Amino acid sequence: MRELRGARRAVGRPGGRPGQEEILPAAISVGTNPTFDGVERRVEAYVLDRTDLDLYDQTVVLEFTAHLRPTQRFDGIEPLIAQMNEDVARSRDILKP
Repeated sequence: MRELRGARRAVGRPGGRPGQEEILPAAISVGTNPTFDGVERRVEAYVLDRTDLDLYDQTVVLEFTAHLRPTQRFDGIEPLIAQMNEDVARSRDILKP
């Protein structure tokens, strides 16, 4: 089982392999993606500083440890990306050992 710690924290079983335990820092978004006119609530986890993971279609359990900000609509992709970078930086600060 892998555990993702973020400005929210997540626990999961990638691939369903029992006995695989790892704690990973993550920034997690829960919302409807209003910048792109989304209406369906989604949960998206960004594991910090890892590019070798494929967690799509894997089961994870999320444990939220901090709330960064409410969901908001941005005037375009550039302001959204800037805010996401700030969220990731805050997540790292919150999760420092």
